[in-house]
Amino acid sequence: MSKYNWDERHIITFPEEKVVLSTKDLHVYYGTNESIKGVDMQFEKNKITALIGPSGSGKSTLLKAINRMGDLNPEVTTTGTVIYNG
Repeated sequence: MSKYNWDERHIITFPEEKVVLSTKDLHVYYGTNESIKGVDMQFEKNKITALIGPSGSGKSTLLKAINRMGDLNPEVTTTGTVIYNG
């Protein structure tokens, strides 16, 4: 099994009118442990997007941050921006 290169970047952007949801410099901390490190993503309108990755890579944490579920947990700190429909 090959080791994942965390420094690798894939940049795909959409025209602003095609974006329904975006994150900018999103960070999520559980106490002092940084779980999500500066995620910039765009989700295109009327498209299905799959989040894939190994266990522990932050897929569920990203979804929780988008849905503001961390706001219910005093140990979770979320910084950055989540924009829905502009």
